[in-house]
Amino acid sequence: VAFSTTADLVLAHSQNSMRIFICSIVMVAAGAESVSLVEGTGSACGTSLRGIIGGFGGTMSLAANGGFSSISPFPWVASAVAGNNVCLDKSGSGNVSGVITYRGAL
Repeated sequence: VAFSTTADLVLAHSQNSMRIFICSIVMVAAGAESVSLVEGTGSACGTSLRGIIGGFGGTMSLAANGGFSSISPFPWVASAVAGNNVCLDKSGSGNVSGVITYRGAL
């Protein structure tokens, strides 16, 4: 799933109460920005929020035109609660773009 956003965003929707297993993520920030991957329900995971990578409110600092990536042929991190979505949580309004691959499983 490719994404480009200036606000918090659902990156992966849980289907049929499955957990989400992330295989890869590539993310680049246009300006200095702090981000986190979180899980939860509701709009942009605003309910029952739990951290997956980083804390709440964007705690991984990315430099302008910087980012991070983790690419694997198998899932390396997952949502803890079945039925939760996976979201990008940002500290500011700068653009963050990238791609995430995942699969759902019980």
